[in-house]
Amino acid sequence: MNNVKIDKSSIDEILKKLNPENRNKLMMQALVKGAIVLKKQAESELIKTGIRCQNVSKTTKKRMIDGIKIKKDTAYNDVSVHIMGDFRLKYFERGTKLRRVKNKASRGSIKATHFFQKARQNDSKIKQEMTDFLNSKI
Repeated sequence: MNNVKIDKSSIDEILKKLNPENRNKLMMQALVKGAIVLKKQAESELIKTGIRCQNVSKTTKKRMIDGIKIKKDTAYNDVSVHIMGDFRLKYFERGTKLRRVKNKASRGSIKATHFFQKARQNDSKIKQEMTDFLNSKI
């Protein structure tokens, strides 16, 4: 998986100016702010693909777009955004090959949309949100 890379030197300068007692808490809050931006970008890219992702499923009673999740790990100051909250998103991100059953009936294929990859490529908004948050706390 490709991760969003952030210029550490500019954030380190901001963190040095922060109060040492609150530094970890503020770092985690900044990471969550960036993760929220990434989640919103992924949701908008998914909507742009034309997939009916906002309809409620009859079996799971959930919307597909709600499968984009944010996971926090405060012990390691780590935040991740993933699409495995709904397994169907994986197939629209990567696509599938032509599927057939034993009697040779075709079940089709899914074309890869790479909506999450497109959302991760636009990381300037994520960096800007994080630095703005940290600058406001100095």
